[in-house]
Amino acid sequence: MATTITPVQQDHISSCLLIDLTLDSTTYYISSAYKPVTYNSNTYTELGSFLQVSDFQEDVRTTNGDISITLSGIPSEQDYLSLILTTPIKGGNVVIRRGFYDTTTHELDTSEVYDRFTGVITNFTIQEDFTPASTLTNSVTVTCASINTILENKVTGQRTNPDDRKRLFPNDAVFDRVPELYNISFDFGKEYQGYGYGGGGGGGGGGCFVADTQITMADGTFKPIQMVEVGDSVMCLTDPLADEPVYEPGVVEEITQPKTDVIAVYTVGNTVIKCTPDHPIYVKNKGWCSLDPEATKQNHNLDVSVISVSDAVVFDQYDSKATDNTIQHIEIVKQPDTQTYNLSNVKDHHTYFANGVLVHNKRDNGRDNRAVLRR
Repeated sequence: MATTITPVQQDHISSCLLIDLTLDSTTYYISSAYKPVTYNSNTYTELGSFLQVSDFQEDVRTTNGDISITLSGIPSEQDYLSLILTTPIKGGNVVIRRGFYDTTTHELDTSEVYDRFTGVITNFTIQEDFTPASTLTNSVTVTCASINTILENKVTGQRTNPDDRKRLFPNDAVFDRVPELYNISFDFGKEYQGYGYGGGGGGGGGGCFVADTQITMADGTFKPIQMVEVGDSVMCLTDPLADEPVYEPGVVEEITQPKTDVIAVYTVGNTVIKCTPDHPIYVKNKGWCSLDPEATKQNHNLDVSVISVSDAVVFDQYDSKATDNTIQHIEIVKQPDTQTYNLSNVKDHHTYFANGVLVHNKRDNGRDNRAVLRR
């Protein structure tokens, strides 16, 4: 931290170092002067030649050179040796200033004090010297990295989450969907074709489940979705928001069997759910959700939120995994021309349980590539 020092136009002038040493929230003031000096209302303890500071690196540009500060003899009233041994040292702050004083009076000229170094303590050593017929001498040396070194080594950039983004740019929404996309597998490197809900090309329409998805029947038994028939009674949840869940039977009045090219795979504890990305799934504290709300709106005329990892689904009363209802993983898988099934109209309640998870029966809006079975 090079600072230009203007020439001091006086006789009998010498300089000294003023050091602010902050350790564990306490600041100690020491100087290389030979009498106590006061600057900024702080009194600096005189250490004279017992205080040694390595050379500052002078450069035209700001430098990041480290320095060391040595206290030898430990001569002052402050027990620096005990301080070093009992106080957290590393990470302490150091500010070094150079001041000028009259050698005849040893009074500091407070108008001629200049900042020379600002840094952080990175290490320290204690040396003990003893020779026959002499006294024991202790020396403490602290190594300081300049603030420029700290900034140089600081990790740049920002975390990719909404909170960190808004800390820097409060109105920027660019990272708002990061939590929803976390842990979703993407098929990078291939041409994007969307989910194929626009019709044509075997894209498929309407939220549906793959074969062998287990449907909870009204009597508590389970049946693969492809085996469910119009007229069967399935278990329904009357009101997901009720304090006490009420389960009632619902008669299947319509079944659709579209084909699709894209499947969303949800892992919930030991349960795996495979359905089209637009199928509505009930999430606690969020309501009906899907992986593609826009397609859900287009195909089912249903407004939903985005489902994401860590969301909690609702299990049926027979499912033993009800305590492990958090979505751990979501993956998008391309499976061209996959046959799917949906109980697209469940009388009265419009819900059912697929692999034990509460889902909506919303039918699609008349896609052409589907077989429809009605009562």
